[in-house]
Amino acid sequence: MSPDAMTKRLHLRRIRVIAVLVDLVERFTVEVEDTRRVVRYPHCGFKTSTVHDRREVKVADVGLPQQRTLLVWRRRRFGCETCGERFLEDQPEIILGRRTHVTRRLAPQLVVDARHLSIREISRRTGLPWHYVMGVVGGWSRLVVAARRRRRCRILLIDETSLRRGHRYVTVVMNGETGEGLGVVKHRNEAALSGFLVAQGHRWLRGVKVVVTDGSKSYRAAIRQHLGGATHVADRYDVAQWLAAGLIEVRRRIQRQGPPDTRPAFDPDIFRSRYLQLSRFDRLDVARVEALGRILAREPNWKRRGGCCSTSTASTSPPTTEKPTRRSAPSSPPTKTSRYPNTNRSSTPCWHGATRSLPSTTPTRPPTAPSRAPTTSSASSVNRPSTPVAAGGPSVGFVGW
Repeated sequence: MSPDAMTKRLHLRRIRVIAVLVDLVERFTVEVEDTRRVVRYPHCGFKTSTVHDRREVKVADVGLPQQRTLLVWRRRRFGCETCGERFLEDQPEIILGRRTHVTRRLAPQLVVDARHLSIREISRRTGLPWHYVMGVVGGWSRLVVAARRRRRCRILLIDETSLRRGHRYVTVVMNGETGEGLGVVKHRNEAALSGFLVAQGHRWLRGVKVVVTDGSKSYRAAIRQHLGGATHVADRYDVAQWLAAGLIEVRRRIQRQGPPDTRPAFDPDIFRSRYLQLSRFDRLDVARVEALGRILAREPNWKRRGGCCSTSTASTSPPTTEKPTRRSAPSSPPTKTSRYPNTNRSSTPCWHGATRSLPSTTPTRPPTAPSRAPTTSSASSVNRPSTPVAAGGPSVGFVGW
């Protein structure tokens, strides 16, 4: 193979191929040298062409995916005829290290491969030491961090993830406008996020206008301390989870507390509708909306405290075929003919684990207390949902930030 063909194949400036030493599928090694004849001594400034000796330097280069490319550079040592000193030549396409040497086009390729491969896999494919590859990637990361600190970030996204679930957690910080990652910090506490924010500088922090996190108290404390002027927004997933937890707590409280001077009773109708209560209002059909309206009409306290909180996550209400009408509410809810149609036992367990006695005949629903009477009919409660009011307990009152 001619030297001209190999020079075109390598695409390296001022590099001339002398010979091909190894040409295999898994390995490719060539011997190269610089094309200059005369060099200038950097100290005295005089030119010289006297070569004192040559030293072989092994340089790693970019190759095929399954082929390692190695350049054996015959580095010349010149002797200056004016001052009598000796010096080694330099090559612009080769990055010289202490023990490992690579071409200038291989270094950015290592950074690109680090986005998809591990450092160990890159070291195995290229034949470079693990510490050298890690040093190149780490050096590039520091340059990226310095460049990102100079750019403005108005929307900041903060969340946690696990490298090893239950053992190793990290905090991930991203730019909400561009979607690029700004950093991955060890741990998920206040000190971890505060350290990252302090390292960005006051100028960068003043440019942040909106911060989106979950309900972590540690993140809230760090944001309150370093990003007090930004708007703190909770992500949609956690808000829906809080509303669902509040609704479940209200339902359990109603099932455990009966009318005055009565024992707590377990209502199977409310328990069977637990999944219906957590569904989004805009995804319910007409039959389920009517069933939910009947449940809410029976328990006005539940409706006032959170029975309609499923509508807060819906953008639009389901279409209706007829126009809703207002009508006066009955003095008492309709009486059911059979409350426990599929049981013949003399007792049934309550929600709290106790046992309440049941008559052998079919019971009739007792009249509802005046304080628990509905104020609107089922049609009005379905088509005109009221705004939910947070309960006084800690399970629902956490919505306010």
